[in-house]
Amino acid sequence: MLDRTCPPASKSVKRFDFTEASTFLTSNGIPVHVINAGNHDIIRIEVVFKSGKWIEKITGSSFFCSKLLSEGSKRKSSHEISEFFDKYGAFFQVHPGMDYVSFSLYSLNRYLDSLLPVVYEILTEPAFPEEELETQKNIKIQQLRVSEEKNSFVASRNYKRLIFGVEHPYGTDLTIEGIKDDINRGVLVDFYRDHLMSSPEIFISGKITNQDLDLIKSIFERMDYHKREIHKKEKDFQKGEHVTISKEKSVQVSLRYGKPIVNKGHKDFIDLLILNEIFGGYFGSRLMKSIREEKGYTYGIYSSIISMIHDAYFVIASDVKKEFAEKVIEDINNEIKELQLKPVEDEELDTVRNYMAGTFLSSLETSFALADKFKSIHFYGLDYGYYDTYLDRISNITPHRLRDLANQYFTPENFSLVTVG
Repeated sequence: MLDRTCPPASKSVKRFDFTEASTFLTSNGIPVHVINAGNHDIIRIEVVFKSGKWIEKITGSSFFCSKLLSEGSKRKSSHEISEFFDKYGAFFQVHPGMDYVSFSLYSLNRYLDSLLPVVYEILTEPAFPEEELETQKNIKIQQLRVSEEKNSFVASRNYKRLIFGVEHPYGTDLTIEGIKDDINRGVLVDFYRDHLMSSPEIFISGKITNQDLDLIKSIFERMDYHKREIHKKEKDFQKGEHVTISKEKSVQVSLRYGKPIVNKGHKDFIDLLILNEIFGGYFGSRLMKSIREEKGYTYGIYSSIISMIHDAYFVIASDVKKEFAEKVIEDINNEIKELQLKPVEDEELDTVRNYMAGTFLSSLETSFALADKFKSIHFYGLDYGYYDTYLDRISNITPHRLRDLANQYFTPENFSLVTVG
């Protein structure tokens, strides 16, 4: 009989083997990445283009152009497309992003021969119907009206503007006025023609047969596209700038506090993730213990490192009562100073090591998750050695290394602050 008074044996994670992607090129040069790891007859096919917000000249053109592709082709209406996928129990999803735009099909394998031609039609024969564009514009406008009433949304938007500058792709954002004035069918047609079909890559995950691969190749080797090189753009970061947006009726203040930081491609990135986890990255972090549990200033406070392809930023986020806002900033700075002066205790570091290793292992449970893990290194020009390094650094990082990083990167005098409320 199982003795439930004894905890199961545990061991540290040094290395973990999982199914890696294999890659081949179609006859027209499209990279196809295959993660064959499924136990059930289901497959996900993602087509990813280098045509996200980064290359926009008119804010919102990438977003609305990609959204409109599934709202009507030259041969099918939006309703017909929706009914077609429902008929086969399939799911088609559009993901407009900062750096990329992706289109995902989830389907049973046996229906691929019926579904893929329609996916190809959606991607290559868009109609951009005016009525569907107006519907999408109205939906987004209504979403923005609701979001703009939330202090947290306004704080995050203004923080990114402060960090990158209002002319930088990562600092710009959709506005109600911009959607009304700048987005029209002609803009979307131009964006599709000149930008959307750029440097495609295909990611296939699930239980995959040779027949599936042959079908995918036969469909997509007909696709016309143009290659695109993405160039870095300089951000306009104002060190230490503070922005306050007052709302008399607000009881709470949303704050965003931090600075630009190195992204996943940098040698210090993994070590910074560990430091951030200790500081404010999970529920047992120092910020949570001090500001939530001991002082009761907030229900939650977290710090994060957000990495994009071309840049990254560090941000501390919380919602606090107005009268506590200044005190919370002071306490955050005190916690940073503590990291800079005193090495982390072994017990605290071991807890974070176990948490991060366990979280990593739990993120590898499905073939789709394995594909996501591959994409998260592939787009940065990294290989699977990144994950070996990740586990190695978690196991071997020292308290003195963490203290040095805190002194190098966590510098409140360079932090920018946005408060809304």
